[in-house]
Amino acid sequence: MRLPGSPREGPYLAVATLFEKVLIERDGVASAIRMIDTVNLEVPDVPPEPVALIPASFKAALLVVLKSGRVAGSYELQIILHPPDGEPRPYPRHTMELSPETHGGATAVFELNLLLGAPGLYTFELLLDGQFLSAVPLNVAIQQAGRQT
Repeated sequence: MRLPGSPREGPYLAVATLFEKVLIERDGVASAIRMIDTVNLEVPDVPPEPVALIPASFKAALLVVLKSGRVAGSYELQIILHPPDGEPRPYPRHTMELSPETHGGATAVFELNLLLGAPGLYTFELLLDGQFLSAVPLNVAIQQAGRQT
């Protein structure tokens, strides 16, 4: 499936990444702090075989920046979390208003409070108007307390 415009028309994905914190300044510019792609959860003893973790809470901010290209307008962004241990979890849909000015677009920050129940790859699938746009991976690893991986 294709997005509403052609690859040369837009809309374009400029950023889709997890950060520890994202600030939106008064002038509308985003400042992203500490990019995250891996979370190391410490446990007292790592068992010899993989086990489910006691659910651990984890906070992150997902920054999504779209650029209009030649197809300004209103688009619906859907985020679906695909955890390694369960069913997909959709987040509420978000309307992105892509501005028409030259190199216009829209920025959205999603404050995520995750409950991590197992090690493995957590994937945030991004759909724009119901069509696949991109995916943002988050690797969750367990390590023994006091050891570096």
